[in-house]
Amino acid sequence: MFLNFVYSKMICKMLVVYKILKFKIVVPAIVIILFHSCRKENVNDNNNVNTVNYEIELDKKYRLLKITQNILPDVFIISYDYNDKVVNVVFTYNGTVQFSEKNFLDDRGLADSCILVSNIPSANSVTTHYKYNIDSYLIYSSAGLQSYNYLDGNRISAIDGSYGPASYVGNYYEYSSSLNYIDIEEFRGSYLGNLNKNLIARVSYKGLHAGDGKSTVYRYEINSDGLVIQRTALTTYTRDQTADQKDITNFKYKFVEQKLH
Repeated sequence: MFLNFVYSKMICKMLVVYKILKFKIVVPAIVIILFHSCRKENVNDNNNVNTVNYEIELDKKYRLLKITQNILPDVFIISYDYNDKVVNVVFTYNGTVQFSEKNFLDDRGLADSCILVSNIPSANSVTTHYKYNIDSYLIYSSAGLQSYNYLDGNRISAIDGSYGPASYVGNYYEYSSSLNYIDIEEFRGSYLGNLNKNLIARVSYKGLHAGDGKSTVYRYEINSDGLVIQRTALTTYTRDQTADQKDITNFKYKFVEQKLH
């Protein structure tokens, strides 16, 4: 029963990722799909609670080196390799590479393009182009025609431009006063622009229709290094309050030396 349950979760993940590759949706979403989509590591059906655990390796510059999620018997890993001109990111499942990203850096050390290659049969490679503002914040991604807006060092909106240049469809953000050192939302590095200055307090999604919205409120436990060791997310849905969800995410960290190239 348990093995069938884990296998079905993996199939779910792979099907969603295949759709992302086929229709060229936002490349960073691959990270979220692998670690968040269809997940039910520890579930309390009585109050709709999910618990997920991550082990994160990073260097003293707070650059992500390796992220591991164990859902025994399955192991999901993202590994990062930094060079002057390229950042390589590899996604593996039980020791087998499922995807790889090659991020090509400009003179500011920012990825101006990314090629994602999948080992899924019949899935073509996907190329995404990025644009940044003068302050090195990501303002546009060609995948999904996403545009991003900022205020006081924090992303305040991510707009889905596929609905038109004046679209309001997307995510809207509010922030806490706590400083943000790494990206625990998408597990992306600063090669995709400066990270948010503060931790997210709330994110709200607005769709085309009034009933399409949802809102997630975050609470954090932080260690002496300023890193989040536990995040509690409470999500409410405009259309269906019975679908309200609570997610508890635990993070363990290990500082390691990054090899120089």
